[in-house]
Amino acid sequence: QPGDSGWDVFSLDYKVTGPIGVVFTPDTMTRYLMLFNTLWRAKRMEWVLSGTWKKLAYLHKMTKELREITAVLHQAHLLNSEMVHFIHQMAYYITFEVMECGW
Repeated sequence: QPGDSGWDVFSLDYKVTGPIGVVFTPDTMTRYLMLFNTLWRAKRMEWVLSGTWKKLAYLHKMTKELREITAVLHQAHLLNSEMVHFIHQMAYYITFEVMECGW
């Protein structure tokens, strides 16, 4: 669709044949696709937050002399760091506690 980026339209589709098809049933493949899409969106958020961090670092350098804005930029930086931490923890949980334990 117009306006979509690679982040929006990327997906995985596996065709499983042979004996491994017993393990990777269509229902299992649908579940893994849902987990992949969740992790892909988390990676996109990490990428967006990384860009935000770069902009905040640039703003902090440019406004060192403005004491009024320093506290606001510090709070924004802390919030950005907390969001990145949350994204990392969620991705870890899905990868190692959900997917790996599901085997």
